[in-house]
Amino acid sequence: MSPPRLHSMFALVLLATGCGDGASSGTSPSVAGMSGASGSAGASGAGGGASAAGGSGGSAAATAGAAGTAALGGAAGTTGTAGGGGAAGASGGDGFPKADCAPGAIFCDDFEQYLVQSAFDGNVLRDFIKIGETTPTWLGYHDHGPPYVVAANVFGGKQVYQLDTETGHQVAADIIKESPDGVDLWPAAHYGRFMVSLKGLPATGTFGIMTESGLLPGSTTDTAQYTLGGVDGKLSFMYAERVRPFKNDVSTPLKRLGGNWESAAQAPTTLCSVAATTQTIPIGKWVCVEWMIDRTKPELHLWLDGVAQTEVDVSGGGGTCSAGTAPSWTGPAHFTELDLGWEINGSDAGGRGAQFDMFAIGTQRLGCPMP
Repeated sequence: MSPPRLHSMFALVLLATGCGDGASSGTSPSVAGMSGASGSAGASGAGGGASAAGGSGGSAAATAGAAGTAALGGAAGTTGTAGGGGAAGASGGDGFPKADCAPGAIFCDDFEQYLVQSAFDGNVLRDFIKIGETTPTWLGYHDHGPPYVVAANVFGGKQVYQLDTETGHQVAADIIKESPDGVDLWPAAHYGRFMVSLKGLPATGTFGIMTESGLLPGSTTDTAQYTLGGVDGKLSFMYAERVRPFKNDVSTPLKRLGGNWESAAQAPTTLCSVAATTQTIPIGKWVCVEWMIDRTKPELHLWLDGVAQTEVDVSGGGGTCSAGTAPSWTGPAHFTELDLGWEINGSDAGGRGAQFDMFAIGTQRLGCPMP
């Protein structure tokens, strides 16, 4: 099957919600809820641009666009910015929203609020839009394998996010979270977590299952991206610098691009990896993946089922580079997009499949969920 040429970096102005309907931005990676006593969640305003999120249980003041009323009781915390619209949960002292899926969480998605979809419908891109809403929570992208929601082999709840890629192709299939340039999705230092079940791993070459990225400091075209995946079947963190051919936008749904590249002109000028020699991701079972990224140092860490994967720890930079050099893995000025899915740079002889569930981002380590 010939895929559509779907170009443009994952776009969506994240809506600020208590459990993941929106984008937000704050000023520091402090633990959520450190200023002010918590109160009940307030409704977010429908204004565009930037609206301020109050501290834990504090009041919120708009900076551009109408802001919603914040939770009651407690002083306002450090102001952050949010995308327009959506209901907001109580905000922590760092200005980011507070989600109720785990202590310290600021965004989460268990994929329970979407319609179940068929696996393939003629290469049509399908964004993930929650039932009753019109704005996508995630944008869809694929090159030989679409993402969709299915009620099968679930980890918890009734449905999961699934993708299946075709054999014999360079493949990519992602759901994408994106905020405007200059607006952080989450703090510079943060923790993440998801459950994943992989049907198989490529024995050679590189693959990615999660990428975070944004424009390099001072640039309007070049991005820095951190990818969690593997090299030759073993775990790896990868770092890339490359030109962004375009930015995704919900008004141009046929132009999307994930953490992969589709032409030589889009290929990284710097591509380095810190790869394990023994550690890998188990296949055919649900695995809890936790990571930590601090783009200011930079520093990266990984846990599988609660066990630290120290062979892929990154402190500063280094690693083996197939393009350019990266003594320092210079972080983006802001984290403005995250890709969650399956990307294989090279022909995939076997075709792959994966399921994801219980995705969350937080200001502290979130731990593994119970099924």
